[in-house]
Amino acid sequence: MITASSGNHGLAVAYASRVFGIDATVCVPTKANPQKVAAIEEQGAEIIRSGASYDDTYLSARRIASRRHLTFIHAFDDRDVVAGQGTCGLEIARQAPDLGSAVVSIGGGGLISGISIALKSLLDGASVHGVQTTASPSMYESVRQGKRLGVKRRPTIADGMQATPGRLTFDIVSRYVDSIALVSDAEIEDAMIDLMLTARLLVEPSGAAPLAAVKNSLKLADGKKVVLVVSGGNVAFSLLTKLLRSRRIASGSS
Repeated sequence: MITASSGNHGLAVAYASRVFGIDATVCVPTKANPQKVAAIEEQGAEIIRSGASYDDTYLSARRIASRRHLTFIHAFDDRDVVAGQGTCGLEIARQAPDLGSAVVSIGGGGLISGISIALKSLLDGASVHGVQTTASPSMYESVRQGKRLGVKRRPTIADGMQATPGRLTFDIVSRYVDSIALVSDAEIEDAMIDLMLTARLLVEPSGAAPLAAVKNSLKLADGKKVVLVVSGGNVAFSLLTKLLRSRRIASGSS
């Protein structure tokens, strides 16, 4: 089997392939998080670095799949993948039946698609809100304009939030997600620091984006229970070092 991934989906595929004794190839962007790539390699998968962005890597993986006659596992635009990610929504509904809102990061849209279907099916009145970066607002612009769009991307620390929406995920998000907020890299960095200091959680940028949104542009109803889906703990050492140094400098100057 083969897949394209910025890291986390590739790790899941590599792990599953090892468990079931299947050879796996994971195509990653050339500048993928080295910690994520190392984790994939530890599971025994073949790594192919190709493309500056997820979309480029996806096209490369498709070509390799056709040439080698491999089964391609899509990272998000797949009904089974969406259903699997929807189990997170089932857990939220079971643990928080009085939920007001859930806030979820959006890359290609698989995670929020599964969660939104589950929550909207099980909980009356619950709202679901997505988060994207100002550097790569592909789903935000697609929903706003009513059609799937690619956007010109700028560099961002949130490597897991840069894909063009899939056909399936665009349709689901358009139907079930109440709003999409945008956050900057600086806001994500602040949220990562907050999670480290207050919750003792080491969270990658994509996972910290929901907190960044709630702290800034996303306005939710007062007095309602809010769940932030904090997904992913694979932080590049270079980014972690930068955050720790910036906090030390800020603390020393205060």
